[in-house]
Formats: sequence, structure tokens, C-alpha cells
Amino acid sequence: MNPFNLEERYEKMTPAELEKFIDQNLRTLPTPRAPLSLEIRVRAQLQRPAPLAWYQQSWTYWPRAARISLLVLVISMTAATLAGFHLGLAAVEAGGVALQIGQYLGVFTRLYHVAVWCAQFSADQAGTIPNLWLYGGLTVISGLYAAFFGLSAAAYRLLYHNQ
Repeated sequence: MNPFNLEERYEKMTPAELEKFIDQNLRTLPTPRAPLSLEIRVRAQLQRPAPLAWYQQSWTYWPRAARISLLVLVISMTAATLAGFHLGLAAVEAGGVALQIGQYLGVFTRLYHVAVWCAQFSADQAGTIPNLWLYGGLTVISGLYAAFFGLSAAAYRLLYHNQ
């Protein structure tokens, strides 16, 4: 058997042994290094910002056909909107519009009167509460807020800050 004749040696191996043998030999090879000029060009390419599509850039960078199409579209939509308002306002009677607006605003005037009544009632009732009760209530509420913020800070430190 000729030691340089590798074909005979490989023919006797099973596919699994051959795969293992090739894998072991390939792992012993050193990792190839890229040429320095290629490495410099790749790094420069990676640092360069990705080019934006034309529609993501400023309007002045758009193709001329797209700019003209957009301009025509905007002008037509504006003209159609103005024409629609003109035709719509020409067919409207001022008395009917005032009546409808009055009906819709009537809800707001009723809500305003309810709010004024509630404010007046609250002011009348607040005058009957003794000052000691008002100050005591404010003190209790302030203490509860202070306790809430203190507990919140302690919970934060305990649960999240120490992680």
C-alpha cells in the first residue's frame, strides 16, 4: 500500500469516519485573514449611513415627475374642496343654520348652568364646615400623600434599584 495514495485510504472509511476526519483536519487550519485593504474598505462602508429612498428624502430630491404629480394632486384636491364648500354654502339658508347651531349649543348652555349651580352649591356648603375640620382633613390628606411617596420610593429601591 502506497502511503501517498490517499484514495485507497479514504475508500475504506465509512461516510461518518470520513466526515469526522475532514472536520478534524479543517479545524486545525488557521483562520484566514482578510487583506488589509479589504478590511479598510469594509469598515468605511459600514460606517457610512445607508442611503435613503427618494420618497424619504427632502421634496427637492424627488424625481421631477413625482414632484409634478404631487403638485397637481394637491392643487386638484384644494380646488375640489373649495368648490364643494362654495356649492354647499350657496344652498344653505342662514335661518336654518342658526336654528341647528342653537339646538347643538343648547346642550352646552345647559351644561354651563349645571356647572354654575354645582359651584354655587359647593361654595354655600363649604361655608358651613368648621375650619378645624378643613385643616384637619388637609393634614390627613397631606400625610397620606407623603406616606404614598415614601412607600413608593422604598418599593422602588427594594425591587428595581438594587438589580
